[in-house]
Amino acid sequence: ALYGLTAAMALIAEQSDLYAGLSVVRTYAARHDEFWQLFGEHCTLAAVSLLAAATLGMALGSLTAGRPGWGNLVEKLLTLSQTIPTISLLALFVSTAFIAGLSGLGPAPAVAALALYAMFPVTTATRSGLGQIRLKYAPSATALGLKGWQRLLFIELPLAGGTLLSGIRTAVNQTVGGAVLAAYVGAGGLGVYVMSGVIQSSPDLILLGTIPIGFLLLAGDGLLVAAIAIWQQRIGDRL
Repeated sequence: ALYGLTAAMALIAEQSDLYAGLSVVRTYAARHDEFWQLFGEHCTLAAVSLLAAATLGMALGSLTAGRPGWGNLVEKLLTLSQTIPTISLLALFVSTAFIAGLSGLGPAPAVAALALYAMFPVTTATRSGLGQIRLKYAPSATALGLKGWQRLLFIELPLAGGTLLSGIRTAVNQTVGGAVLAAYVGAGGLGVYVMSGVIQSSPDLILLGTIPIGFLLLAGDGLLVAAIAIWQQRIGDRL
């Protein structure tokens, strides 16, 4: 995504005469260095949040798969988080940090809110995928004498990989799009342009923030769609 966006911006710069009439291009040219700094911050926020959500979500999904009681409880709690707007979650984490005597501004509350928000699709996808695989292959794995971790690594995760990637695909869209709001707690990112554009009634700044975010969303979604298709094809060939 980074190389594609860099190439696109370079092409625009080379064709400056052709695109000189577009005010958003002039805005980009005037803020070139700042743009790439905020772009990097946005990608970092989304990546760290996604990594945290994927790690915690897959762990919770694995532990609760096949356990309806705990699984339903975890799912209800995560569903509750989905009903709270991301900006409200940010405000909650900022307020909690201030009450605890910590600085509530910066990347930490943004990552916490985005990760919590993105845990839902990862956890539910993991529960669904592993639950189906365990029902179908658990007797065979037990007959082979495989331990729990061996079943998880060599049978369950590979077979449920397509479902897990579908959950991560949804989480990518949530974190990349939601990272816009990180600007409201001083965490940087492309949301700085969106927020500034709204305050200043400047469409150019809003577009300068939203266009690369749209590019990231399309690129990330396309890569994961391809990864899911390849994974399912390879698993299908082995079965």
